[in-house]
Amino acid sequence: MKKKLTIAVLTIAMATNVLAQEKVKTVFDSGTTTVEKEGAAMAADGKMYTKWCIDDKSQLPYTIVLDAKQPTKISEYGLVTGDDTSTYKGRNPQTWKVLGSNDKKTWELVDEMKFDRRMRDENEQEYRYKVKGEKEYRYYMFKFLMMTEGTRLQLSEINLYK
Repeated sequence: MKKKLTIAVLTIAMATNVLAQEKVKTVFDSGTTTVEKEGAAMAADGKMYTKWCIDDKSQLPYTIVLDAKQPTKISEYGLVTGDDTSTYKGRNPQTWKVLGSNDKKTWELVDEMKFDRRMRDENEQEYRYKVKGEKEYRYYMFKFLMMTEGTRLQLSEINLYK
């Protein structure tokens, strides 16, 4: 009985920590072009029912730049799967880089994932990734280099957290 209680308390404590993080208000700055209604800007519009969907290997890596409006240190970021990911599988990113800049000329590595398989083929689910750096950046660029299958990328949202 004590083990179950301990696990429940631990789960609540972990969930509280996640919910306590403040979401950074960002706006879309630029990104890899695609069909208008599913363009890169849709991954930064605050709406789970819209998405960025692209399949043009000539434009790899697919990029998006988010503007935090002021230098901001993030503790983690979240990638949200698309609204039909369970139907159209293999569109989640698997390898990517996150870079930070304050002038959009000089970019520094914030995080890098290689062959990540945490993201599942589920609709509108957020997967968070912790950042270890201490620097503040106004602009955050995401470069998606490889998807779980093929070259089609699909994300509903990209969130930054303080």
